[in-house]
Amino acid sequence: GIPAGAVALEKVFAMARSILLESVLLLTGLLITGFLVTGFTCYLAFPVDADSRGKGTLQVGDFKLVDTVGREFKLSSYSERIVVLEWINPDCPHSLRHHLIGTFEKMQKKYAEKGVVWLAICSNARLTAKELETFRQERKIAYPILRDAKGEIARSFKVRTTPHLFVLNRGVKVYEGAIDD
Repeated sequence: GIPAGAVALEKVFAMARSILLESVLLLTGLLITGFLVTGFTCYLAFPVDADSRGKGTLQVGDFKLVDTVGREFKLSSYSERIVVLEWINPDCPHSLRHHLIGTFEKMQKKYAEKGVVWLAICSNARLTAKELETFRQERKIAYPILRDAKGEIARSFKVRTTPHLFVLNRGVKVYEGAIDD
């Protein structure tokens, strides 16, 4: 028979594929003009040195961040769950557009019912907690936005643009990329 671990891993990959397929379907009606106008991508608002670039490992490290209302979140608290990390930047037209049409909010709602944890992380040092909380409330984002103002966590994950997603299963990265990859 097939080992139980392989069956469980295949279920995780199937869920990750389902999340990605749904995102592609949600984006089908969008115009590509925004990409052309903004130069194809939004770079994060902190410098990235040459040493922070490159390929990472599948296993991700733990981190602790505070959200927009002062609650502390530690990644290892979700070590037995599937976690989606969404790098968000309300100043980025691509990130903003996805939140204007509810791309992430719809997917989060669907997968929360299946026990998936969704955390947004903002590494834009110029945005205050109050500004991010206002954005979260205005966009009706049901999940927390964590502040990474120094960009330390973004650098450890080698995030360069927004929006950027990671899907983790029990602390192991099973997907990394854009919403429409």
